[in-house]
Amino acid sequence: MGLDISGIVGLDLSLTSTGFARIGLNPKIEPVFHNIFKTDPKEGTDIERCLKIAQEIVMHSTKADLFFIEDYAYGIKAKASRLATLGELGGVVKIVIMKHTKCEPFVVTPGTWKKFLCGKGNLNKDSFKLEVFKKYDIEPMENDDAAAIAICDFAACALRGEKHREMLKYEQACIKKYREDHPELRTRLQALANRLVD
Repeated sequence: MGLDISGIVGLDLSLTSTGFARIGLNPKIEPVFHNIFKTDPKEGTDIERCLKIAQEIVMHSTKADLFFIEDYAYGIKAKASRLATLGELGGVVKIVIMKHTKCEPFVVTPGTWKKFLCGKGNLNKDSFKLEVFKKYDIEPMENDDAAAIAICDFAACALRGEKHREMLKYEQACIKKYREDHPELRTRLQALANRLVD
């Protein structure tokens, strides 16, 4: 990874519909770009579909971007096959990102970014689009890119703090706890933040 970070990417991974959001370090010049990368279960094997999504992600990002991915929701009830596939997707995407950027992606739990979005960690998925629209005045296409947009903003604030934008108290608390819970990530974030030119 070069001396400068060119942008921040937020990802909500799904084999059928992955949410993607990217923001430049100067939002006024380079506002949030968001998209959804879909694959058809009838077209290719699961691993081929995983690779296709990973390739779409790096195609829409730069080698100097910083990536934040929604961590696995370990408490969800789902078929073992679905969880295994999601694990494969996460592994493939992380490996491709590391090869592309030379930097390991960060992860953030669903409860953390949801609480950062609206103050409630148990936000229902059907509310993502509305909450994102209310907070950022951005109209997501689906819940998937809505989640990615929120993760992207969380990442920008985790990296730059108040230099990114003014934060509410509950947002500040989320960032503080995230850094406390991930001391190794806090060190990486600080090192990266120190390399940014204000």
